Amino acid sequence: MSPRRTRPSQGDMLQGTLDLLILQSLILGPAHGHAIAHAIERGSDHVLQVEHGSLYPAL
Repeated sequence: MSPRRTRPSQGDMLQGTLDLLILQSLILGPAHGHAIAHAIERGSDHVLQVEHGSLYPAL
């Protein structure tokens, strides 16, 4: 019998996406949280708004 795979919850998927966006913003070098949030917002043409309450736990 093989183990059943469960789909990640939407919250887990969103957290994983934020983690990847943070890592992508750090490609050019270290940055503090405020700069990371602005880099993500600028990179998405301000479509994505990063709330500090979501960003800092991810860091």
